[in-house]
Order: sequence, then C-alpha cells, then structure tokens
Amino acid sequence: MGDKMTKNEIINFITQGRYSAASKLINNYDPIELESLVLEISYEMSNIVVYSFICKLIAEKESVDLHSLAATVMINPLSFIEGAYETSLYHVRRAIELDSSDVSLKEMIILLHLIPDEVVSKDEAIRAATEILTIDPNNKVALDFYEKLI
Repeated sequence: MGDKMTKNEIINFITQGRYSAASKLINNYDPIELESLVLEISYEMSNIVVYSFICKLIAEKESVDLHSLAATVMINPLSFIEGAYETSLYHVRRAIELDSSDVSLKEMIILLHLIPDEVVSKDEAIRAATEILTIDPNNKVALDFYEKLI
C-alpha cells in the first residue's frame, strides 16, 4: 500500500478537484488496499468530495468493488450527510446487478432495512436474506435477520 506521503498527495489532489492525478496514484492498488485507503481518507476528511472522487472512478471503469466502496463510504464515514443511506442503496443495487452472487452486497440490503431510516423495505430485506441463505445456509447476518422477524 502507499505511504503517508502518497496518502497526503491523494488527499490534496482530491480536495483540489484533481481527480485524474489522484486516480494515477491509486492505479496499482488492489480493491482491498483501495477500500482501506479511501475509508481512512473519508473518516479523516468527512467530506463529500471523497464520494465524488469514487463516482469519477466508477465513470471511468464501473465495477462491483467501486460501487461497494461508494456504498460503504456513504453508510459509514459520510452517513451524517442527508441522503447518504439512499445514495448507498443505489450503489448496492447496482453492484448486485453486476454480481448477483455477492453475499456481502445482499447483507448491505439487510443493513439498510435495519437502520432507523429503514431505507429498504421489509420485503426487499426478506428477499435478500432468502437469496443469501440459498448461497450460504449458515450466514449469520441472514439468520439473525430472520430471528428478529419471529
């Protein structure tokens, strides 16, 4: 992963709206390293500009990983922004369209039902839990969700 200097450069480029320059610095990051870096930056900055940068990356090369990252950033470090959960829902649904077998994405659907804002309907959460259990019959998130329904 990049060093502190690289992280600071990325932050500077993002805050200056120089997304192409920031993108070049993260070009060789694998998805896990990128997620870790972007989440760290998001928590430090607490600024919508990080989400905007992720959207730029998605526009260049749409992927499940980038949509998942956008959703995670909106659910976690940027959740205080009005509409963050609804925005994350778009990215989760789009990522599921790209890879319907990804259990972690379906778990996010359940999470978005369980939060106080209840962005996802009960029916959609039940469908997600059912699909999860078809793939992974011992999935704790889905089983716990069903237990709460009873």
